[in-house]
Parts: sequence; C-alpha cells; structure tokens
Amino acid sequence: MIGSQQMPLLLRAAHGEALDRPPVWMMRQAGRYMKAYRDLREKYPSFRERSEIPEVAIEVSLQPWRAFQPDGVILFSDIVTPLPGMGIDMDIAEGKGPIIFSPIRTQAQVDAMRPLEPAESLPFIQTILQSLRQSQSSPNNVASQWSEIVLDYTGSSDFPAFESYRADLLSPREPEIF
Repeated sequence: MIGSQQMPLLLRAAHGEALDRPPVWMMRQAGRYMKAYRDLREKYPSFRERSEIPEVAIEVSLQPWRAFQPDGVILFSDIVTPLPGMGIDMDIAEGKGPIIFSPIRTQAQVDAMRPLEPAESLPFIQTILQSLRQSQSSPNNVASQWSEIVLDYTGSSDFPAFESYRADLLSPREPEIF
C-alpha cells in the first residue's frame, strides 16, 4: 500500500487528509486558449472525435498538465458520453454543448433505454483512463448526475430551455419516472 505522503495530493485531499495547500487541477475548458488544443480542434472539429478517439483525448487531457504541472489531470470527456450506449441519441454541438435529440419525458422512453455496458459501448474510456493513470497517477473528473438529468429532460444545456421545463420537472406529466 502506498504511504500517505507518496499518494498524489489530489487523492490525499479526496481521502480527507489535512494538507498544507489545496490541490490544483484544470478543467478541460482551461486548455481552450492553448495553441496546441486549437490545432487539434481544427484537425478534429467534432467534440465527440476529440473525446472518443483515445489518442486525441489523451493528448487533449495532458496538454494543460504538461504546461502547468497541476496536481491532477482531468479526462477530456463530457457527462453525456455514455448516453449513446444507453440508446439515447445525442451529439455535442460546437459552441452550444450537448443536444439530446429525443429528451427523456415518458415512461416509454425510459423503458426503451438499454443498460449501460461500458466495455461494449465505451471501450475508448478504459483505454484513455489507463493511459492517463500510467502517465500521471491521478483521478479524473466526474460531473454531477443532475447535469445528465437536466440534459436528458430538456435536450439542451441551455439554461432558458431548462427554465421552460422547470414547471414540468416540479410537476412532470409522468411523475413516477422520476
């Protein structure tokens, strides 16, 4: 077992250890200003290409780490990445964010969802995570499930779209699905 002082600072913080300073890491958005990222974005214009092609996702994830050596590396991905593997048709539009083509609003849509089988529908994630762990021994970012619920229900990451459905969320047409 690794001694506490040998464990990366970010993991020590996650375990509740008192530290001299808080850990530092950079979200994927921090890399947008970097020329290396903009060059990759030109070569791979689709967010899904950049996050689902292992070599590209690994490179994008490591760019801020190489430049600044923070205490952790954040996996270049999105909370909605698993949705196609569950039978939910989606894309991530450049400059707009995730788009769910048929937002989940009925029991029939819930029933049509498939159980997520990561090894089958997301094999690239394991490849990416293994490579990042070998490179940095650091954990990866996990977003809130609430983000995914909002996107599935409204079909958009746009806050006004969410607001227009707020009444439905508080009093949904089929409340048992929530």
